[in-house]
Amino acid sequence: MMRQTTVTKVGEGFVDVTEHRVQATAVDALIEHLDQFFGSEPTDAQRAQEIRAQDESNGLDSLQRLYKLAQGNSGQCQHVAAFLLGLYNGQRFRFDLTDFRCVDASIFEDMLRVLRMDKQARAEVHTYFPQGGQRFEEIANDWNLHSQTWEPSADGFSQQRNGYMCHVEPYAFEGHVHWKWYITSGGGWAWRRRQEHEIITHIEGKAWSVGMAKDSINEWFERGGETPYPREE
Repeated sequence: MMRQTTVTKVGEGFVDVTEHRVQATAVDALIEHLDQFFGSEPTDAQRAQEIRAQDESNGLDSLQRLYKLAQGNSGQCQHVAAFLLGLYNGQRFRFDLTDFRCVDASIFEDMLRVLRMDKQARAEVHTYFPQGGQRFEEIANDWNLHSQTWEPSADGFSQQRNGYMCHVEPYAFEGHVHWKWYITSGGGWAWRRRQEHEIITHIEGKAWSVGMAKDSINEWFERGGETPYPREE
């Protein structure tokens, strides 16, 4: 398209824009564009803005419903919790897309609305709730959705589990490498079995190998952690 444009001021706030030269095959498209620009119909940019605003409005309503569901106790509630946590922090909480198949159609639509809102969100999902970060961590603890993968740390290996931090580190003793393990809370709160309690523990032990150290940590949790289960007679 070639254009030679003359702009002439004809009054306060108005100008004449004349002498457009276009290819004959582009005339219809130009007229349609000008009619849209000067007419009452919104432009593509305006439509996109309206769609984003509607997506956000719908998404916020859906987010509230999903948040309430995530605090329920059905199998679907766990899938909803995993979905919200994936939006909250996808690196720490991985969401399996096949979980979409495990929820009702209405819940699935709410998930899509929240996902669409989050695509161009003005804020992260947890910030729509007072103390949202803590609330989402509570959901993760409640459903035990923290990744239990052992990650390399500066001194050995670490794992976040049920509101605790678990550590396995090497140490030298009489010329040999041994392994120590310990579990700390770092203060704060833990949620296990939907019961909230302050975590103040610092327990540690020693093992001959990394595997034995990890087994000892697993046994501590299996016994009930700070609140061991009563022994069965």
